[in-house]
This record gives sequence, structure tokens and C-alpha cells, in this order.
Amino acid sequence: MDEKSFTVGFECDFFDPPPEVLQTECPVCLQIIREPQQVTCCGKKFCQSCLQTIKDRNKPCPLCKAKNYTSFTDKGFRQSLYGLKVRCSHQREGCEWTGELRQLDEHLNTDPQPENQLEGCPLTTIHCDFHHVGCTVKLPRRDMSEHLKENLNLHLSRLARSYGSLKQEFDKIKDENESLKKKVSSLQSSSHKTKPRRMIAISPSNALVMSNFERYKRDGGWWYSPSIYTHPNGYKLCLGVCAGGYGNSTHVSVFVYLMRGEYDDELTWPFRGTITFQLLNVTGDNHKSHLCVYDDGVEAKNCETTKWLLNVSYKCIHTRLKNIKNIGRPNSLATRIILKKQL
Repeated sequence: MDEKSFTVGFECDFFDPPPEVLQTECPVCLQIIREPQQVTCCGKKFCQSCLQTIKDRNKPCPLCKAKNYTSFTDKGFRQSLYGLKVRCSHQREGCEWTGELRQLDEHLNTDPQPENQLEGCPLTTIHCDFHHVGCTVKLPRRDMSEHLKENLNLHLSRLARSYGSLKQEFDKIKDENESLKKKVSSLQSSSHKTKPRRMIAISPSNALVMSNFERYKRDGGWWYSPSIYTHPNGYKLCLGVCAGGYGNSTHVSVFVYLMRGEYDDELTWPFRGTITFQLLNVTGDNHKSHLCVYDDGVEAKNCETTKWLLNVSYKCIHTRLKNIKNIGRPNSLATRIILKKQL
């Protein structure tokens, strides 16, 4: 609700006597009804704020004493009441304004904001423009300009003190902010210093199986595995195999690709750790492995890395594949990627 919703009725006189059948007075505040609400128990009308106060205190209807009742806005009654002509609330002090009841608040203009106090009834009591910095003077609008002229130095002094307090508070917040920035920068700097790091394995354990190996070998085509993530919210990898050998028909060439992933913004770059590629031997633990190390200041052999591309290349002579007995069925190649990231 706005401020007017908590204000009692209008304090003014009608220009002409209102119709006798029209209830104009609130039974609670005994003034002209503001934002009229009609109760269902006895049909009487009250100011919205007056009736709300009674409801908040769990009191019965002030007139018929009914405990259970509701209320509603009678728009037709409001239209009739607000259309009646009234005199200014300050007519006894000399204001000659008259107008409809709905225009009275605009004429009085009790808005405390300085920029909104320029117009209105000259007899309405208003706050000093400098009340936000401590001036407690309230005067009729017509007298306020004289007060401002006579107390200019006092107001400027109050304003200067207020500015000084705000400046101190601002400087304090600024210093705290700078201190927090330095702490964050220090933490970030220390986290990037070269030091021995533990390794944590974050690789998928399932094998990646290439079918139709002989066909790929004969045709010289490439096989790419489905993309996989190293762990939840982790790095995205893909395996590429050239069965006929990349530039050499006597070898099988294998590449591990670090791909663009959904969680790249949350990961550490550049990647630091190790990637191991294995040709799996299902008859035992004698797997063929190739290790590639990524560390600060170390350029890995046979490896290329950027934020979006990290290749681990591996070549194996075709004759060696016969000793692996791969995956337990012919014409297939079983592989696994083991990735360990520095902590």
C-alpha cells in the first residue's frame, strides 16, 4: 500500500452541504472517508486504513459489533463522494482554494521530497529541504524559502558533515574491497606456483572397442570413438585410430584428442598431468602402454597441446598386435585411456 492508504480521512469542509443520503463521515476517525470500504455486516462505510487497523487488532465492527464480516470497495459511492466540491484544509488560515475532493491531496502536496515540494498549498506544513542531513524545521510552504535563505551557512555545514561521513564510509568500503582483491590475487598466485603436485586419476575405466579393424586397415580409413568425459564435469576426450598407419602402412596409429567440452569454463587450463594409452590384452595384464606427460615448462614428446586440442600419438607395428589377443574376438581392437591430473 502507498502512504495514503495508512492516512486517516480527509480533514476539510464541503463547499456545499452534501446530500443527506450520502454517508461522508468515517465512524472511526470522524473525518471525510478516504478510500471507502463497505462492511457486509451493517453496510456502513469506513476509511480503508481505519478499518484495516480494526481488523489487525481482531476487533468487531465498531457499529454493529459483528465479529465475522468482510469488506469491499464501493466504486459507485467513491465516485460520488470524491466528486463533491470542498475547501482547502487551511481555509481558516487564509487559503481560498476550492476543488473536488479527489484533488485535495494534490493541492496540499505533503510529499517530503524537496524536488516535489515546489508546488502546492502555500499553507501546507512541509519539511526543510535539508531534513535528510539533520534539519528538523517544519514550516508552511510560503515561509520555507525565507528559512532556506537565513540558514544557508548552517545547511551547508550540515551538508559538508554529512558528505564527510559518507566519504569516510566510502573510503572504508573501498579499502576493504582492495584488501579482498589482494587476498584473491595472492591465492591465485600461490595456486599457480610450480611445486610438486600429487596426481589424481580421473579416467573412465571402460574399454573403447574398435570393430572391423581389418577393413579399416585395408582401406586406410580412420575410426573415431564416441566422445567420453574423464569424470563428472570433466574433460571431454575422443580416440582416433588409423588402422593402416598414419604415413606408414606397417603400423597402427592412435591419437587421443582433448575436445571442446560442456564444462571447459570450470576446468584448469592448460591441462597438466599424464595421459596413458593402452592396447588391452584380455588374457592378462600385459597391456601395451604409451605415456605422455604434460607439466609446467615441459614439452611432451610426440604430443601437441592447446586449450582445445591435446593429441597423444602412438604407433604400434602390426606384427606386435598378434601377441595381444585383443578383446577376445577377431577383427577388433580394444583400447583404454588413463588420464591423471595434477592437483
